[in-house]
Amino acid sequence: MIRAVAYSSWGSQSAARQHLPTYPKAAGFSPPLVFTPDLMTHTADHLVRAATQAANNGQWPEAERFWQEVRKIEPDHPKALSSLGVHALQRGDPDGAFDFLTAARALAPRDLLVLQNLAIACRERGDTAG
Repeated sequence: MIRAVAYSSWGSQSAARQHLPTYPKAAGFSPPLVFTPDLMTHTADHLVRAATQAANNGQWPEAERFWQEVRKIEPDHPKALSSLGVHALQRGDPDGAFDFLTAARALAPRDLLVLQNLAIACRERGDTAG
């Protein structure tokens, strides 16, 4: 199996190669990789795991970058939206958090964590009526 990773996260093709040492065909980009829906889903799943691991290790900027990459593949990924909302709250951006969390709520209306974080974003924005 060849693992494909968009090298935009690392800034350059050569930097991406450093992250793909066990996948020489992917690292050398020969033959060219074709992003099919199955491969994109597979890649999104890897990015979700990477984002979760980075967050669990306290690597917040790295985790946020992974969640942004997930959204490039799946723009309506509820966990990515929710997590980006939390990252926006951590950065002191309640308006950005509100936008992400409102979108996550529309996709996962029964997710209590999304609702709790949305309430926090509303409070941080000064919206006590909610």
